[in-house]
Amino acid sequence: MVMNINGYTIDVDTLRNWGRRLIPEVEWFYFADDYDSLPMESMDSLDYSQVPIDLRTSYATWGIRKNARFYSKVAPELFVSLEKETQDDIVRQQWELGRGLLFTLEDLCELLQVPTLDIPATTLDTGEEIILLHRVLWYSLSEKTQFTFLLNYGALWIDEQSIWKGLSAERKQAISNQAPHLQRLIDTFSFKNGPNCFAAVATAVTKIQAYKDQWMQGEDLLLILERAEYSPVDTTEYKQGNVFVWFNQHKQPIHAAYVLTGNYVFNKHGQTMFNPWQILKIEDVLASWGQTDTSVIIFRR
Repeated sequence: MVMNINGYTIDVDTLRNWGRRLIPEVEWFYFADDYDSLPMESMDSLDYSQVPIDLRTSYATWGIRKNARFYSKVAPELFVSLEKETQDDIVRQQWELGRGLLFTLEDLCELLQVPTLDIPATTLDTGEEIILLHRVLWYSLSEKTQFTFLLNYGALWIDEQSIWKGLSAERKQAISNQAPHLQRLIDTFSFKNGPNCFAAVATAVTKIQAYKDQWMQGEDLLLILERAEYSPVDTTEYKQGNVFVWFNQHKQPIHAAYVLTGNYVFNKHGQTMFNPWQILKIEDVLASWGQTDTSVIIFRR
């Protein structure tokens, strides 16, 4: 069975992989102060580069408040065995610190497409009811309900509707002629977190399919471009086969896209499994990444 998110194709196997990766086997809880009820570790000792990318994506760790000074690793089964008052206290602190996989009851019902949920919720001072989506709760849901959640949740990560499906046969053929090795990737999702924009462009340039599944540093892409005899050109005019590379104020590459035609690029907006390999209009990508503290350079073979 093939489904779609904002027009981007996704199949059952990919959804099953998403479900296994999205809901961690061990809960990570964050705290501003030491918490007596759980074993604690200091955030000062935590190197996020060593934390699995699945967990970083699940909890959107980049959005956790700076005043989170401690964390605790807890089996979901242990969490649900705690007194309800303790569970509520932990959930409130996660909500305040901005940890992911917490939802208002209303939002979770909408994501699951159910009118109501008969599960314990944590009530905030505002009256909002909050649900922590942990592994015990996740596996209490039917696979059909899990798929519904994943399709709706995945859509929250994507700003654009699919362009590819609306293109004329002539434009699709022009793109296919330019990059036949990308045909199977267009409008699809990765099984896993990690593959990013640099890996997507490396695949486009070299035709080496193994690159598409990698998490790649921007500096590695620049080396690949150099080996493929690409070099920066002092122009704003782009052509088929060119590569856009965006740099921050520290001259570090932060994004890249591959020019397919005079109108479209092959693009992946991030390293999560929710970011599809996509076709986008060049002007839209330039606008998305054209911030005041960034610059774009065109590389040409």
